[in-house]
Amino acid sequence: MTNSEHIAYRMVSGTAEKLLFFCMGMLIVLTCSRWSIQLFILVGGVTSVVRAVYKRSLSWRLLLLAISFVVLGSLVLMLVVGHKNIDAWWQIECFGLWWSITYNSFWYALQLACRAVNSILFIQLLSVNISLAEAITTARKLKVPNSLLELVLLSYRYLFVLKETAHVVRLAQNQRLGYISFRNSLRSTGLLLSMVFIKSLRFSMQNFQSMQVRGYGGFTHQSEEWHPSSFLGILLITVSAIILFCVEFFKF
Repeated sequence: MTNSEHIAYRMVSGTAEKLLFFCMGMLIVLTCSRWSIQLFILVGGVTSVVRAVYKRSLSWRLLLLAISFVVLGSLVLMLVVGHKNIDAWWQIECFGLWWSITYNSFWYALQLACRAVNSILFIQLLSVNISLAEAITTARKLKVPNSLLELVLLSYRYLFVLKETAHVVRLAQNQRLGYISFRNSLRSTGLLLSMVFIKSLRFSMQNFQSMQVRGYGGFTHQSEEWHPSSFLGILLITVSAIILFCVEFFKF
């Protein structure tokens, strides 16, 4: 369970550097309110994500889905419901109430959307840059319960089983023109879900019996993976975070 894909920054190669970069970035995004800092992080995050996942179509789809959810939520936050507002940029009366967009509500929603997108970008960067073995090793160092780690490992393994099973069933349905019309698509989707559940359940039972025969006692041995970090990389991340915090709180 190794991950050969690396982040756009070659200096961030150690496990401690990756975790520090993620924690500092999320802390800056959630605490800093200056537009200059948020836009700086947004531009850097978009550039890094484009370089990290430009060859992975599924990652792009999931990323766009999350960003579209943020955009829709921001549109709702822009609306102020109540009485007629003379300072509103746009307003309309509906159901006996005035729905308006004001200067404050617009910039509040835009700033919140920027923070949410930056958080999504940091999570995406962490997911493509850290392997499962590194994550499990970090969790063990943080004294996370073994039962929770075991659940994560088994879930991670069965995700690929679900994906492969769904791919095989859908391929068979496509060959039989299962998605030729909207009605057939609905019927085929229902059959797909039921077949994936049945096949995955059967496979999990067989796999669990095989694990018990081989002496499984509730603990999966996972090799540890912890890449050494450079002092220069940690120092650079820390100094950069301190500079951004100073810009935010001392109002340079």
